[in-house]
Amino acid sequence: MRNEYETAVLSRILPNDTEREESHQMGKKLIDAVFEVAGVPAMMTGSVARGTWVKGDKDIDIFMLFSPELSREELQEKGLAAAYAVVEKFGGTSEEKYAEHPYLNAVIEGYDVDLVPCYHVSSTAEMKCAVDRTPFHTRYLIDKIAPLREDVLLLKQFCKGGGVYGSDHMTGGFSGYLCELLILHYGGFTQFMEAASKFRYGEVIDIEGYYPDRKSVRALFTEPLIVIDPTDKSRNVAAALTPTRFSEFIELARDYCEKPGSCYFIPDAPTSISKSEFSAVLERRKTALFALSFKTPEYVADTVVPQLRKTMETIRA
Repeated sequence: MRNEYETAVLSRILPNDTEREESHQMGKKLIDAVFEVAGVPAMMTGSVARGTWVKGDKDIDIFMLFSPELSREELQEKGLAAAYAVVEKFGGTSEEKYAEHPYLNAVIEGYDVDLVPCYHVSSTAEMKCAVDRTPFHTRYLIDKIAPLREDVLLLKQFCKGGGVYGSDHMTGGFSGYLCELLILHYGGFTQFMEAASKFRYGEVIDIEGYYPDRKSVRALFTEPLIVIDPTDKSRNVAAALTPTRFSEFIELARDYCEKPGSCYFIPDAPTSISKSEFSAVLERRKTALFALSFKTPEYVADTVVPQLRKTMETIRA
């Protein structure tokens, strides 16, 4: 049973039939284009493929499935060539990005499109690189999550409102896939919020029951929240979630369960503070600020941020 705030939020974030159809048609055109230019199959992954994206988000992930007989170098070369050809076919713009290997991020007909080469393997046991796992996420969830799509959207928007959405290193929060698995495990937004309000450090969720008990899971993983990937028992889907974001979410869940409100789904507006105000805060707290400033290297944030944090911890020690 939805409360009035959740009903109102859903009316704003639930994609309409037209948006859903247009997104899926765009995905189909991209998949057809990959086969046309490279002769390999492709599939749409991520929230658009599973129907769990928030209205207005126009992100499409296309994974190009190459033969596992290719070397890593051949995969990169053929994958980027295919991606560039697809972008050119649609008259889009693009830039190379890097995960485990290069991929192309493009803007095509108003959509933010990731064109990612991976190996076409039959199971995660045959993976040759980490991105090979992603198509299995969609295959696992696409039917299971269908009845719970609205619940997933509520959780995603709740996380965005609380500033804990995003598994990038800058945020250290909840990924979309993690949100989907949590909703699937607990059976709905309300049920999950009630459970999350009672979470403790080292919480374990093993949907497929790969491990005999929680103790055996905690012997392998040390993160604050452990969600075993249903497609790969050696991976914790919540590995990127920091203790700080985990604690913040628990407090948000407790407060929401006690007194729901629309404010939990609305991100706070950015705030600023003047130098004089900041100096006054330091004076009042009797503390000082020590900062080291480095020239930003030409790497993506997910590469630089962990290195900076490691440096910071070394200095602290």
